[in-house]
Amino acid sequence: MNLKKWLLGLIPLAALVVTLILISRENRELQQPEELRAAMSSAEGAYFMEGVESKVFDAEGKLSYTLRSPRLDHFPERSASEIRTPIVQINRPKGPPWQMTATQALAQHQTGDMHLQGAVVLQREASADYEPIKMLTDELMLNATAKKAESNSDVKFVSPSGQVTGTGLRADLSTEQLEILANVQGEYVRPTP
Repeated sequence: MNLKKWLLGLIPLAALVVTLILISRENRELQQPEELRAAMSSAEGAYFMEGVESKVFDAEGKLSYTLRSPRLDHFPERSASEIRTPIVQINRPKGPPWQMTATQALAQHQTGDMHLQGAVVLQREASADYEPIKMLTDELMLNATAKKAESNSDVKFVSPSGQVTGTGLRADLSTEQLEILANVQGEYVRPTP
């Protein structure tokens, strides 16, 4: 194998590793995603990657979360990456994983936050101990390392037991704690005997 081709093939992999290390930091100084996105729209990315699949492991070597995307554009001068149609899967020690999808996401490297936007779906499949649940919203701020998510937008939870709507969300995905912050309304569907 040609050494030059082999070395050139390592560059995207190294860039992905560096990007994911920066994304996984838990510093919570949050720059407004709208301001950052506006600044990025006038800048050119230093590089892009296609067919991205990144697996992040915790300190014990267990799979913490996976990020998949058809394309990621990196903007080093803004310390951020734009991720197209991301799929993020958050694994948990017990129970089925949570999965998030969106039209796009903005990853801020200083904070480790991903701002998912456009047709955001947060869902958990059914298992022996859990019924399936799906949450729909316009935007979601996710810290995959901390396994926490927040939204200020309207949210709608749907499950076989009914549905709950409201405004704002605070979620700890590792403990299954989901809190709708305001305007909560719900419908309960009585199980058929």
